[in-house]
Amino acid sequence: MRLPPARDPSGALLRMHGFRVTRLRRAVVSAFLAADGALSVDDLVETVGFGSLSSVYRAVEALESEGVLERCPGSAGIRRYCLARHGRCGHNHFECLGCGRVIHLDLELPPGLVERVSAEGFSIANASVHFSGKCRDCSGKGRE
Repeated sequence: MRLPPARDPSGALLRMHGFRVTRLRRAVVSAFLAADGALSVDDLVETVGFGSLSSVYRAVEALESEGVLERCPGSAGIRRYCLARHGRCGHNHFECLGCGRVIHLDLELPPGLVERVSAEGFSIANASVHFSGKCRDCSGKGRE
């Protein structure tokens, strides 16, 4: 997603999507802008440091419904979110099976892959790859 140039990128992003800028929404979007990966609502409650669990859930649901956030694939039944890329292919993630972090990978899909899948009769709206394994920290610690 290309953010508008601004002194307050979280406020600008909210206004761009028609949201009223509130302290909680600004804090939630700022957390995603600063994150190196996907965040759960529990992560957000801890990061934001104010607001109830239900108010953070409501903010995330509203941001997801308006296309600011999108759900990231993952296991263990934990719902995680990241900033939406609005239909661009290559929103790829690595999920650590040791610590549970979901990290955004800034890489594109191999050239021709979407076209090959489309040639099989599928209409592609979005494409991404989800890797799982152990991150550098967990591999070094021998976590199972």
